[in-house]
Amino acid sequence: MALSGTALGGSITPSMPATALSDLSLYPHGPDPVKDETYWELVRNYFPRPEGYINLENGYFSHQPVSTLQKHQELEQDINKRNSYFMRREHYTAVENARHALSGFLGVGPEELALTRNTTESLNIVIGGYRWKKGDEVIIGNQDYGSMVQAFQQASARYGIKIKTAQVPLHPKSDAEVIEAYTRHLGKKTRMVHLTHVINLTGQVIPVSAIADACRTRNVLVVVDAAHSVAQLEFKLPDLKADIVAGSLHKWMCAPLGLGFLQMKQAHIPKFWPLMADLDHPETNIRHFEHQGTKPIHSLIALGEAIRFHHQIGGTLKQNRLRYLMQYWTTRVEKFPGLSLLNPHTDNARNCAIANVRVDGYAPSDLAEKLMNEFQIFTVAIEHRVVNGVRITPHLSTSLQDLDALVSALKGICGG
Repeated sequence: MALSGTALGGSITPSMPATALSDLSLYPHGPDPVKDETYWELVRNYFPRPEGYINLENGYFSHQPVSTLQKHQELEQDINKRNSYFMRREHYTAVENARHALSGFLGVGPEELALTRNTTESLNIVIGGYRWKKGDEVIIGNQDYGSMVQAFQQASARYGIKIKTAQVPLHPKSDAEVIEAYTRHLGKKTRMVHLTHVINLTGQVIPVSAIADACRTRNVLVVVDAAHSVAQLEFKLPDLKADIVAGSLHKWMCAPLGLGFLQMKQAHIPKFWPLMADLDHPETNIRHFEHQGTKPIHSLIALGEAIRFHHQIGGTLKQNRLRYLMQYWTTRVEKFPGLSLLNPHTDNARNCAIANVRVDGYAPSDLAEKLMNEFQIFTVAIEHRVVNGVRITPHLSTSLQDLDALVSALKGICGG
C-alpha cells in the first residue's frame, strides 16, 4: 500500500521565519484549541519532516523546531569563529545563564541543578556514585529503562546491594495498585526507590508523588527518571516530591541532542561521588557532577530558544495535544481483531503521547518491519520481558493524516 504525497509530506521549508515565532502565542484559537488543525499546521511548519516515510518514533529524541535549529547553528558558527576566547572568557557565564533558564522552567533552584548530557548520565551519577554498603537494598520497577536496570546490576555486582523489583501492571485499576507494587518491598535496608515517571515502553504514567509520600517516613531516597515526562506533561519538579530527578532535554523539550539534567536536593549532594573526578568545586556544590571535559556549549546555550518555543505553545496545550494524537489513533484500532493496546489509552491520569500496540501472529520486529516496508510508517519494536509490541510515538509535527495512515495500515494487517 503506497501512501499519498499528502500523508508522506516531505522536506518542509518553514512558511514563517523564526522571527515570527511570537505569532504562535497570539493565534486566536477556536473553542477547542487541541483540535484546531489550522493552528497545529502552523506549528508543524516549524519542524522539518523526512521524505519517503512517516515518522511515528519520536520517543528516541525530538527534532528541533527551525527556530531552535537556526539558533543552534548560529551559536556553533560564532563559537567556532571566536574559538578559545569564548571558552576561556564567556563559557562560564553562558553555562550559568542556561542553568538559571532551566531552573526557572523546572521550578527548582539553580544550586540544585546539574547540566548533563542525558538522563542515563544523570542517573549513573546517582546509582554509581551513591555510597552503598553491602546488603543495602534498592527498589526498581519491572519496566524501568534498560540502561538504568543495568546500572543497578553493576552496582549490585560492585557493592553487594540487593535489587527488589516492583511488578507494575500494564493496565492498573488504581493508583493504590501501583503504589503497593513498590511499597510492599520497603524494609529496614531499603536505601533508594527508583521510579520511572513515564514508562518509555508504553507511556504509562506512574503516580510518583504518592509513592514518594509513602517512602517519606522511612528515610528512603526517592529517585525519578523523568526522561519522557519533562516538557511532555505539565508539572514542576517539586510536584513529584522526589529527592532526585533526572531528565533529558532533547526529547520533549525539542532541544539539541546531548542535553540533560540532574536535580538533587542540596542536603543530598555530599552523599554522591561524581561520575568524573572534579576537585574544582566542593562536594556540596552541584557543579562537581558536571565535569565532562570540553563539550558542545552551543547546544546548551540553544536551550533557551527551545524553552521559548515550548512556552509559545504552552505546556498544558502541548500535553493535551499530544494525548489527543495518541487517543485519535488508539480509539480507532482498539477493536480490530487480534490487536491489543499495551498502554492505558483511555485513562488520562496514566497516559501521554506514547502508546504500544501488539497484533496476534506478529513478533514486534516483524510488525515494525511490515509497517515500514509496506506502508512507509517508521516505528520501533519493543521486545521486553513485560512488554512486547510496537511503540507508536507521535509529536507536534504529526498530522491527523499521518495517524489515519497508521489506522489504515493496522486495519489491513488485522484483516479488518
